[in-house]
Amino acid sequence: MKTNAIVLKEKELGETDKIFTLYTKNFGKFEVMGKGIRKIKAKLKFGLQGLNNVSLEFIRGKNFFIATDVFLKNGFWSLKREIRKYRAGLYVCDITDRLITGEEKDEEIWDLLFETLERIDILPSVNYQLSMAVRYFEWNLLSFLGFEPELYHCIICQNKLSGGKFYFSAKEGGIVCNKCQMSSRAKRRKAEDKAGSHRSLNADLNESEAGREIKTNYLSSAKCQKISRDAIKILRLIILKDKNTLKRLKINPVQERELKDLSKYYLSWILEEENFVI
Repeated sequence: MKTNAIVLKEKELGETDKIFTLYTKNFGKFEVMGKGIRKIKAKLKFGLQGLNNVSLEFIRGKNFFIATDVFLKNGFWSLKREIRKYRAGLYVCDITDRLITGEEKDEEIWDLLFETLERIDILPSVNYQLSMAVRYFEWNLLSFLGFEPELYHCIICQNKLSGGKFYFSAKEGGIVCNKCQMSSRAKRRKAEDKAGSHRSLNADLNESEAGREIKTNYLSSAKCQKISRDAIKILRLIILKDKNTLKRLKINPVQERELKDLSKYYLSWILEEENFVI
């Protein structure tokens, strides 16, 4: 079998082997073994490395797919020479690995991953466009995986967004208007007060049960994050894949930070753990 692949990560196995996690054009994500690849004269050693785009030939072994031949197509050399770009490339591969499970072909995801690494490779490392390339990848990958947020109507009341303050709800998956946010906040406070009274009346709960209860309350009442009109407009352009407008768009440091914080907030909710974002 043969496919075009991006090497997402690698780990050592035994004394001379490695397991590589790949995202491929024809098969989606899967693992392949590089037998004897840690030996000095291993023929696959140069091609099978993290952040490489390779043409891979492989066979099905007893427990793993086994790489038989590798041709390096793109090493993304500029990306690997500059630390900010290298960190961005590693982050993109890590998010791909953590969000995608199972072997399922998806050419949209393949194109997004490959084009993002290509773009990071040619961008200057000190430009805000590097962080925008990462944001573009995150939000479009989430959309392809079924997590596209609602950015045109309040996710709760379904009214079209107009004036006032806006909030982003990871739990609901979109924008919440100020009226619905205030209503939700009041309900949450009422529920917290009720839960507090319940706990005081049941002080004999053991420590593990109390811990589970607090965690459940936290997850069910996760706070929304305030979002500016500019951030909403930029996210709309990202998900519409309006690359020409995005290239002309000037992002200031405040907007750049807000978009980064939104990505961290949403990804942490989806991955069910605090997520590091660059």
